[in-house]
Amino acid sequence: MPTHKTSGRRSSNTSKTSGATVAVLSAQADGTGRVALTLDSTGYWPDANYAIIGGTPAAGAPLAIVTNQSERCFVAETGFCVRGRFQAYWGAHGGLALNGYPISVEFNELLEDGRPYTVQYFERTRLEYHPEVRDTAAQVLVGQFGRRVHPADPSATPDATQIWFPQTGHNVPTDFYRYWSDQGSLAQFGLPLTEPYLQRLEDGKTFLVQYFERARFEWHPENPAPYAILLGQFGRLMLSGAQR
Repeated sequence: MPTHKTSGRRSSNTSKTSGATVAVLSAQADGTGRVALTLDSTGYWPDANYAIIGGTPAAGAPLAIVTNQSERCFVAETGFCVRGRFQAYWGAHGGLALNGYPISVEFNELLEDGRPYTVQYFERTRLEYHPEVRDTAAQVLVGQFGRRVHPADPSATPDATQIWFPQTGHNVPTDFYRYWSDQGSLAQFGLPLTEPYLQRLEDGKTFLVQYFERARFEWHPENPAPYAILLGQFGRLMLSGAQR
């Protein structure tokens, strides 16, 4: 994993562009004065503006570069930043409301398929960089926390008053389905793993919930619209478990 160094502390909840030192696995000069970079992190785009500050631009030679990348930092809230591909995905897919604040740096983690990936944890999600995916627009994925927290229940019976998902055999209430459809659907939340049911949550209170592959929907009738549906903080739960 590369080491990111920034000068000075960031102000809370801001987007800034600043120099950062990044370790690079390899580089190849292209004859035009530019260098094709292979980064060992998703945090910095390979075609970003940069300046070489150490090493030789030859194939296989480690380099140190300075890139100019925007990043959004939450010093007061969690002390972490989000940048590069992860920032682009986070911003385009719900930002704070769906993902929460960043609660870790980027790091390499061995995931459920037994392979290491660059990941970053947020309060409600884990973003994963999958360079093996050919479509670059689909290389950032949301971790399937739902399956780890609550394995899929047996298939239920279709209910004509709800939305039926034959892929997993579960019904989704219309309010939950509307939220699922409007806020990212399959890519953001995955398929339903359970029927809706009452569960005592981490705060000791009981709410109507439903588990999906990547999220837990919670019905909070005490909240005004549009905040009656909230997402469980799976990121905090899974990261705290991994650090024990």
